[in-house]
Amino acid sequence: MENTKSTNEKSKSKKQYTPWHTLLAEVMVYIIDPDDFLVHPFVKLGTLPLESDLIIIRKRGSEKLKKTYLDLEFMIPYLGKYTVLEYKSPLDRLTFDDFDRIRAYMMLIKDKYKISYDKDIHAISLVSSFQYGYREHIEKNGYEFRKIDTGVYGHIDDNHHFYWFNLEKIGEKYPENFINLFSSNFKKYREKDEWTKIQNINLFNYIYKLIYEKEASMNNIEIRQCPEFTESAELMKQRFLESLDPEERLAGLKPKERLAGLKPKERLAGLKPKERLAGLKPKEILAELKPKAILAELKRKEILSKLNPEDMEEFAKILNKFKDKK
Repeated sequence: MENTKSTNEKSKSKKQYTPWHTLLAEVMVYIIDPDDFLVHPFVKLGTLPLESDLIIIRKRGSEKLKKTYLDLEFMIPYLGKYTVLEYKSPLDRLTFDDFDRIRAYMMLIKDKYKISYDKDIHAISLVSSFQYGYREHIEKNGYEFRKIDTGVYGHIDDNHHFYWFNLEKIGEKYPENFINLFSSNFKKYREKDEWTKIQNINLFNYIYKLIYEKEASMNNIEIRQCPEFTESAELMKQRFLESLDPEERLAGLKPKERLAGLKPKERLAGLKPKERLAGLKPKEILAELKPKAILAELKRKEILSKLNPEDMEEFAKILNKFKDKK
C-alpha cells in the first residue's frame, strides 16, 4: 500500500503538458532566430519535479526585435534579459497556486543561470481565463494587477516584473496573429471567414504540419484524450486547404501525385481535344487504347494537327498494325 501511495504522489507532482503546450513550444522555437533569443522549453529547475513551460533569453534590444518578429510584437516589450513564460491552454485557467509557482521558478532560474539581480528576470503568464478572484489574490499578496495595454496586466517596480496576458483579448485586437490558435479564440478559426484573416500563411502551414507530424511522437501527453484539440486540428487542416488557390495546392507536386486517385474521365474533364493531346507522342496517344477508342470523340483533323511529317509515318504504321490484327 505504501508503494502505491508513493507512486500516486509522484504522478500528481509531475507536471502534465497538453498538446497545446508542446505545440506552442515548437512554434516559438521555429519562429525565433537563436541569434536574437534562446528558447528553452520544459526546463527542469531543480531536483524537485519543477519545470517551466518556456525560458526565453533575450540577446538583442526590444525595438529591433519588434520589427523582426511581428507575430511576437505584443510580447517583446515585456521580455527581460531572462523571462520565465507560463502558458495555460484554452481549456485551462490561471490559479492562485500558479502565482506561487512562477515566483518559485524565478528564484530557481536565478540560481540555475547564475543571475545576480531579480530585475533581470521577468515573469509572463499567457492565459485565456483566470480563477475567480485572481486579481484580489495578487493584490493581497502585495503586488499590483494593473492594466498596461489591451489584454496586458502587470506589476512593475525597480526589482520585480510580473505580466499577465489575456490571450482572448489580445487575439481580438490582433485577429491575424497566430496566438489566437493557442487561446480560447481557437474555436472561431474553425470558420473559413475567420481563417482567412491569418496573414502569416507560412507559419500556419508549419503549425498545421506540426500537428500531424508530431502527433505520434509527442512526449508526456495523450492527444486522443483532448478531443477539442484533435477536432480543431482536423478543421484547421481543412480550412487551410480551402484558403489556398488551386496553383498553391498543387505547388511542388509531381504529375503522378496530382493525378493520383482520379479516374481517366475525371482527369480529362474540361479539357479541349488539343489540350488532351498536348505533349504526347503518337505512341503515348494510342497507348492502351483499342482501335475503336483511338479516335473516340476526336476528329481526324484534331489528331493529325498535332503530328509532324515524321510522326505521320509512325502514326500510319501503328494504324496498319491494328488493321493487320483484324
